Amino acid sequence: MLCYLILIGIYSSPISVSEDSKLRQTIRSLTSKEPKLLDSIGSAHMEQEIQNKVIDFTNRHKDKMTKETGIQPLSQRMI
Repeated sequence: MLCYLILIGIYSSPISVSEDSKLRQTIRSLTSKEPKLLDSIGSAHMEQEIQNKVIDFTNRHKDKMTKETGIQPLSQRMI
């Protein structure tokens, strides 16, 4: 029984590695054809990070900004 399991493992390992290699090649070819897709995903993520930082900053400093400018900040619902 043990020998059978070892032989199955030895047989399936190269198949698994070759399938992973094919998968990597497919992903590589798709991404080389569609670089704009990756750029847009990265840009959207960066834009979301910037928005989060601006919201955090304004939430932390809204009292000071209100005192200095005299303008009440908009609520999150209005934005």
